[in-house]
Amino acid sequence: MTVAASDFPLATKHFSGHKNIIPGRDNANLRDILNYLYLATGAGGSQADLIFDAATELTIAGGIITATQAAHTVDTQADAGTDDLDSILGGTAEELIVIRPANGARDIVLKHAIGANLIACPGAQNITLAEVTDFALLYNDGTQWVVLAFSTLALTGGGLGLALSSTANGQGASRIAIEDPGFLIAAVDVEGALVENRALLDAAAVQKWSMGVFGTWGIDVDAAATNGAGLVGADPLLTTETASFAKIEDGGVFASLAASAGEPGYTAAFQLFPDVPVAAVDMAYLGSGVPFCEMAFASIATPAVYNSTDVLEWEYSQGGSSWAALTIAYDGSEATAKDGTESWERDGAISFVPPADWAADMVDGAAAYWVRAKIAAGKAANMTTVPVLADEQATVTPADGFIAPATGTVTDIRLNDAAAVLHTTADVKFILMNYTSGAHSGELTFAQVKRTDAWSGLTLAVTAGDVLGVLVTQEDGAAEPANVLLEMTVSVTG
Repeated sequence: MTVAASDFPLATKHFSGHKNIIPGRDNANLRDILNYLYLATGAGGSQADLIFDAATELTIAGGIITATQAAHTVDTQADAGTDDLDSILGGTAEELIVIRPANGARDIVLKHAIGANLIACPGAQNITLAEVTDFALLYNDGTQWVVLAFSTLALTGGGLGLALSSTANGQGASRIAIEDPGFLIAAVDVEGALVENRALLDAAAVQKWSMGVFGTWGIDVDAAATNGAGLVGADPLLTTETASFAKIEDGGVFASLAASAGEPGYTAAFQLFPDVPVAAVDMAYLGSGVPFCEMAFASIATPAVYNSTDVLEWEYSQGGSSWAALTIAYDGSEATAKDGTESWERDGAISFVPPADWAADMVDGAAAYWVRAKIAAGKAANMTTVPVLADEQATVTPADGFIAPATGTVTDIRLNDAAAVLHTTADVKFILMNYTSGAHSGELTFAQVKRTDAWSGLTLAVTAGDVLGVLVTQEDGAAEPANVLLEMTVSVTG
């Protein structure tokens, strides 16, 4: 079987030929190696060789060795008859190494444990490498070393074998040879086990994703409908919602916003409130099929005019016809307050942190994630000019956001600010938003006078192909972060 470089994007970097893989200390992705081995062996008994540089010897000291290349022999401390190997230093994420005993008279015991630089063994059982023909193949998942394969005389009853998992049966028609120059470690039938282990690796891997969020981390910088509301590091993409997701209510009677001119008490199409609005009775409903965090209003036909403050209130749907107060992070359609209490005075965008209990609900026959604006009690007379839009609202997403390369959960975020001047006036707050699903990290606080910061314990679910981006919900106001690099730790499941 012949596999061309075009079948494997990293072939020119990692492979010396169609059938030989040479792991080094710059391997980018173990999945690519396993995928290649699977393609290269295939059906029909062909063989792919996993070839390491000549092994150099390391000696255990206090249960620790420090790897300096991809293959090592390991000896016991002070030539003891047996020694425990607890930890391997010097590794980097996605790296492969192979180790074997330096002397057949001295046993190396791989001690199972979970944690930084420790060794995770199959079945949570220690592995004893007793002969120079015994070996273990380990993968660095970004935290610990995971034993992907090992072969011992004790395991195989006198013959070499490869235990890629506790259920590996070694009954494939193809072979993989793992060797270093001049010394054959193993040549075994493992096609079935390899397929299984590829799936296990995909399910258990931890990856680091780097996301550049360039430009200034201010709120009004994305130019969404002239006055943006927090999207940073990407050009805004405005998607006008359908008529089903823009509604008006007048005393319990609903209609689409586009058809408001035909309703009693309304004069124009896209009129958000009746000519004589009534507090807590007349409302404007704006929604989308998935949770969102920013909406834009372009070319407002008739801007609102208010003669007092705190005229409007916002709410969000909780399902079952239940509603709760919504906090507006920034309202670029307001000229002064910018808090959602005097919206639609000008073109602009409105943003908020999507509530954790936001739920889809039915409004006038349309199921959506809804927000609604209503006139606060006692404030009906303070809207002296009723706002009229030119179209339905537009949902704002990043046109060139970060594309998730795999499926999993973002558990940790680390931030590095490259601004020339640190922010010292106020904490900066933001969310990492999955614009495809509507899930987000929760509001994170980047404290003042810090160049770097980190957050853990996150549970942001992502699917391969999802678009991620950052929405700033509070800015410093004087010196904003800029050209920020986010590093995400992701527990990958597919």
